[in-house]
Amino acid sequence: MFDLVVCHRRSRHTGIGALRDHWRGTRTALVNELRGALGFERYVQVHRASRANSLYLGILGSRSWPLAALFSAAQGLPVPPLTGRGRGFDEMWDVIEGFRYESPAAMIQALTSKAGIAALERLAGDARALVRHATALPVEVLPIYEEPGLGWPRAVTMLCLRARPPLTREAMLERWRTTHRRLVTSIQPALAYRDYEQLHVQTTAELAPAVAALGVPVGDFDGIAWLAYGNEGELKRGLLSPAMQIANLRLSKDEVNFIDGRNSALVFGEAHRLDVR
Repeated sequence: MFDLVVCHRRSRHTGIGALRDHWRGTRTALVNELRGALGFERYVQVHRASRANSLYLGILGSRSWPLAALFSAAQGLPVPPLTGRGRGFDEMWDVIEGFRYESPAAMIQALTSKAGIAALERLAGDARALVRHATALPVEVLPIYEEPGLGWPRAVTMLCLRARPPLTREAMLERWRTTHRRLVTSIQPALAYRDYEQLHVQTTAELAPAVAALGVPVGDFDGIAWLAYGNEGELKRGLLSPAMQIANLRLSKDEVNFIDGRNSALVFGEAHRLDVR
């Protein structure tokens, strides 16, 4: 499976409530109208929670610089710099949408067709007045675990990842899909997640006309981690559990080997699989 993931940062003059209302209403209606031209199988919107949300702050803290520095030093790795680029303000995404396809060929065929280009241009026009910055990421989807019968909406943590220098994208993704994947699946009972996917960013030159029509640059992230729960309450109860706290520390300790946490971007919010007909 392959997704086209589009991350959006609202304009300074657009409130988060207005953006959410537009995306769930006008944007959804437009995507419904354009479904035939876009050719996707599934459409999901993720709306971020308040940045004062205790769950967001807790997750952010578990990936903080002091912990990364401690785990790096303990494993003989260079300590990440406290200063530097860091997580850019424009990468504090407010809404993320994902268009899913059964294969890269299906994605390319649909989105680079005349009808697909025209549809993407209409999506670009719809977002233009509301969004100050956006990025597109073609990704290969590795579905690791999904609890049977899990419904929507879902509370979801998405971490847009960059490789730790000097690792290449290929080396980072190899470590993630093997060693780290085994760790995450082994501690599922403690983490209590109900849906886990790895999204591996692909370099797809054939999609250049489609991305140009969408009017956004291709992002330089290397992957996106997706962990979902049935609702915020499930995750809140879990974070109070010593078992989940220990499991999160084990994840953080391994992540410093291949992820540049300071230059990655966290989104916590609610994911809706919308009724696209």
